[in-house]
Amino acid sequence: FTRLDASGEVKLGDETLTVRGEAWMDHEWSTSALGRDLVGWDWFAVQLEDDRELMIYLMRRRDGGYGPASSGSIIAPDGTKRHLGPDAFRLRVTKHWTSPETDITYPAGWVRDVPGEGLQLAIDPVIPDQEMRLAVVYYEGAIRVRGEGVKGRGFVELVGYGDTKAD
Repeated sequence: FTRLDASGEVKLGDETLTVRGEAWMDHEWSTSALGRDLVGWDWFAVQLEDDRELMIYLMRRRDGGYGPASSGSIIAPDGTKRHLGPDAFRLRVTKHWTSPETDITYPAGWVRDVPGEGLQLAIDPVIPDQEMRLAVVYYEGAIRVRGEGVKGRGFVELVGYGDTKAD
């Protein structure tokens, strides 16, 4: 993903607020790349306050395991990028959230270990209900990240946890 400077205006009723910050750009190629044994993916993009960036995606199999294409990368403050193979990190779900609209249950809290980087990160959604009920139903939104001596923010996308068609 790429961080971009962003600015603009937000209208709330009669009030117009000037906003500034960072925007993220990401491109999804398509869900048609999923093989028959894959049901979806969990994707995390994290910006740590120590200027490291971490991206991990897990291709979920029908049997509950992860596909071999699961991987990630870490970017050091100097811009150096290192590939993370599927054995370089672990993800454990700590909480779940069930949508009152669709009755789909999503992971909604995680611990991610990246031993080669000395990272153990607790990850939580900024707000629980970040379900997208568009042509496809999935979970996508902001996350908070914290670990020993480090904090950050990020973005999560969870696809394939329930009926993927909106009513």
